[in-house]
Amino acid sequence: MAPATKRASLGDSSPAKVGRPSKRPRKVNLVPVVVNALEQADVLPADLRTVFTSALPLVLNANKADRHGYENEVVAQAEKALAVVQADLEQKHAVALQNQNALIAPAEHAKRSSDQEAAEAACKAISEKLEANKETQFGARRSVHDAQTALKLAQKDAASSEKEMQALADKKTNLSELLEKEFQLVQETTTATPEGKEAVKKLSKVGKEFKFDETLLQTLPHTCKKELANRTEFEVIMFATLKTNIDRQIDGFTQKLAEMEPSKAEKLSAVASAQNVVEKAEVALAAASEVLSASAAGTKEATKEKAKADEHFYQIWGDMKVVCDLQDGLAREVKNFKETVAAAFQQLKEREPEPEEPEHVEAEHAEEEAAEEEQEAEAAVEEAAH
Repeated sequence: MAPATKRASLGDSSPAKVGRPSKRPRKVNLVPVVVNALEQADVLPADLRTVFTSALPLVLNANKADRHGYENEVVAQAEKALAVVQADLEQKHAVALQNQNALIAPAEHAKRSSDQEAAEAACKAISEKLEANKETQFGARRSVHDAQTALKLAQKDAASSEKEMQALADKKTNLSELLEKEFQLVQETTTATPEGKEAVKKLSKVGKEFKFDETLLQTLPHTCKKELANRTEFEVIMFATLKTNIDRQIDGFTQKLAEMEPSKAEKLSAVASAQNVVEKAEVALAAASEVLSASAAGTKEATKEKAKADEHFYQIWGDMKVVCDLQDGLAREVKNFKETVAAAFQQLKEREPEPEEPEHVEAEHAEEEAAEEEQEAEAAVEEAAH
């Protein structure tokens, strides 16, 4: 048996409920959408945006049929301006899309990887060069040290030879002065004066130093005491012998100095040669140090470039996100401009008078809108309190 169903009785005399008028959609003010889009468009001249900001709200709020010629010109200029803004957005989006596609392509990853490898290879090469330059500088330092050591030895040898020759020259000079002064004094006078006694002492000392004949040295003090007229022939010969011995020593010194002169010149030449070697070694060291300094600076710069290449390589995912976000944002802007701003403008451009509603329906709609606005206000206050 089929289940019973409730039906309204045909004879039900209760009055039928009168349906309430459908809720009127709330009006959206489209004018600010268009005006704000033009006002914020940097691609448009500033003075034109100022004109749109002041004139366009009044023009778009007027019905198409009620607009004057000037107002229609404003609408036409706004339409052209919106086309310019849309074209600018589309061009920016196209560039962003191109940049995105280039960055997410495998070629970009390969390029960054290649750059990273190249920077690493360059850093390794210049680091190896730096080590080689360090070795070169070390060798140059060692050459300078060896050259300076050789110079000191040459200078020491030359100084020793010079000292020896100077000692011989001093002895020769002393003997020459001895002949001119002390020998001449005792030969021509006696030792009765202090000068004479001192002269005999000097002559005796020289005789002992150069191993003159003992008899001559023993006879000299006694002979020098006598007056010239009282001296025997032997004693006169003694003075001649003494002078001959002294002259022989002077000649010996002269000969020896002459023999040492070539050796001295050779040693001085060796000093000059060693000094030249030192100077060249120092120049080479300075050049090696300069190369090392440049190499160190290059290594530092290469290390920085390697760090940059590493960072650039590992930053690829972050860069991809940036360009993708930019492209997505511009795509949304283009879509919003076409679907919201351009659509709003077309609606406002062709604006027609709205149909009038009965008074009681309009009143009910006004009450509903007031109630909704009150609810929204209360909700906003409550949300702010939380």
